[in-house]
Amino acid sequence: MIATDPDGDRVGVLVPSDKSKEEYILLDGNEIGILMFDYICNQKKILGKMPKNPVAVRTIVSSRLFDKIAKENGVKTKNVMTGFKNIGKEILKLEKEGREEDFIFGFEESNGYLCGSYVRDKDGVFAATFLCEIASFYKRQNKTLFSILNLIYEKYGYCLNRVESFVFSGKEGRDRMKKIMNNLRNLKLEKIGNFKIEKIRDYFKGMQYNLKTNQKKFLKYKAKDILEYRFCNKASLVVRPSGTEPKIKTYFSVLERTEKEARTVLKQLVESFKEKRYIT
Repeated sequence: MIATDPDGDRVGVLVPSDKSKEEYILLDGNEIGILMFDYICNQKKILGKMPKNPVAVRTIVSSRLFDKIAKENGVKTKNVMTGFKNIGKEILKLEKEGREEDFIFGFEESNGYLCGSYVRDKDGVFAATFLCEIASFYKRQNKTLFSILNLIYEKYGYCLNRVESFVFSGKEGRDRMKKIMNNLRNLKLEKIGNFKIEKIRDYFKGMQYNLKTNQKKFLKYKAKDILEYRFCNKASLVVRPSGTEPKIKTYFSVLERTEKEARTVLKQLVESFKEKRYIT
C-alpha cells in the first residue's frame, strides 16, 4: 500500500509481513530510504551506470545506516541540516562544478526522497513509482520489501530509529523551548542513564566536543539550535526545536548486531532520556 501526502512530496508504505499474510508493517521514513538507496547502488553497479564519483546526501537526523551502505558501494556521503532544501543546495554545488550527474540519491527521515537532479526538492511521485519498481524486481525473485530490509539489516547491522516529540504551545512555549535547549547545552552531559557519551555536536556554536580525548573541533555547518549526542555504543540522539511546529523533536538511533538487541537498547535509551526529564 502506497500513499502520498496532499501535495505529493512525501510517501508512506505499508508492506505485508513475511510472518503472516494478515500482518502488515508500516515502514518508517528511514527504512524506505534505506531500501531505495541499497537498490539504486546495486542496480547502477550491475548496469554499469554508477558515476565515477557518486554522491548521496542525507539530513543529520536520518539513518546512519545510509553511510555504511554508501561506503560499501564507494559512494561519498554528505550530511546536511534538516530540511530538504539543504539537499537541493548540495545538488546546486555539484551543478556549478559540472558534476550534476554525480548525485544519485538524497533523503530525509520524514519520508522525503529524490533520485536525480531534475528537481531540487523531495518528490513523492518519483518515490511511489520507484517503490513499485523495487517491489516488482524483488517479487520476480520471490522476495518482499520486508525480507530485503531484513537482509540489509543482517549485512550492515540493525539500525532502529524513533522520534519523540514534546509540545510547547504559544509564545511562552517558544521561550520555554529556547530555555530548555540552553539548559541542555550548559549541562555538558557525560552520559544519559547507562549510556556514555563519546561526542557532543553543538550545531548552533558550530563545535564538536570529544569527551574521550577532551578535544574540540569546528564543524562544517552552523545551524539553528541543534544538539547531537553520539554514544560509545554507536547510538545517537539529536535534539532540535521543530522549524514548523511548536515542539522539540528528539531523534534516537541505535545500531546493534541483532533486532532483539537493537530494540532493547533503543527502549532503554529512550526511557533513560525521559526519566531524566531534560525536556519538560
